[in-house]
Amino acid sequence: MLGRMIGGVSAGSGAEGITLGAAFSTLTCYGRDLRGFVGVLRHRFLVRRFVLTGAVVACAVTSAGRALAAITIADWEMNEAAGATRMHDSGPNHLSGTIGSAVQTGVSAGGAKAYRWSSKNMAGTHPERLVKVSSSLLNPRKAAFVVKIRLRTGARDQNIVQKGQATTSGGMWKIDMVKGHVHCTFRGSRGRVGVGSRKSVSDSVWHTVRCLRRSTGVSIRVDGGTSRTTAGATGRIANSSKLSIGGKASCDPPRVQCDYYIGLLDRVVVRRP
Repeated sequence: MLGRMIGGVSAGSGAEGITLGAAFSTLTCYGRDLRGFVGVLRHRFLVRRFVLTGAVVACAVTSAGRALAAITIADWEMNEAAGATRMHDSGPNHLSGTIGSAVQTGVSAGGAKAYRWSSKNMAGTHPERLVKVSSSLLNPRKAAFVVKIRLRTGARDQNIVQKGQATTSGGMWKIDMVKGHVHCTFRGSRGRVGVGSRKSVSDSVWHTVRCLRRSTGVSIRVDGGTSRTTAGATGRIANSSKLSIGGKASCDPPRVQCDYYIGLLDRVVVRRP
């Protein structure tokens, strides 16, 4: 399909230049894990090349001839059946994770299928409450980085998803909650930057949270509303820790609390914008 779409693009003589037949002034293409593919779009005034590698890519070649791309690193839909022990990644990198025995899967809630973390066994250390994924692709490094989750919880102070912790070598990132407000935090070679939501999400209603790290700051957006941003550079973030969903992977109460999550999650997505 992609080859036919590329073949349908012609070099025009007008200002728009790139057309798809007579009906479209823009070409939008979608590729899944097209490793090493190179497309060349020729125009009277310019040549644009784009490479689709190792990820789901949505690219739009506008009438100005610019290529825009969003890369999905991982997409955990959390729709496994009850009793599942593996969290499957529907993205191109197949970053499956291990589901702890205390995490309930296949839970139907408000039209969604989700994972549930109960309020049992909160004291002490309980690694069975965690979902873990191991991959260096989940390190932002210096690039722009997005983490998006969908959650439903009535708890107020807890960690939801993170890679690394406060003292982890190489930096860390996390989404957690403080007094019902959800926070996005990134710590790297140039510093630590965090931002919290305006409103509480501790109301047992489904919410979508999007955290964005750029070179100039960190932003949060809840339920598609207006973003809040804290300016500041974080630098390079790359650690050897596993991604942990549901609390801290390394904890030793009371010295280091585990901050286990209580509630439901039905999706976690990691991408580069």
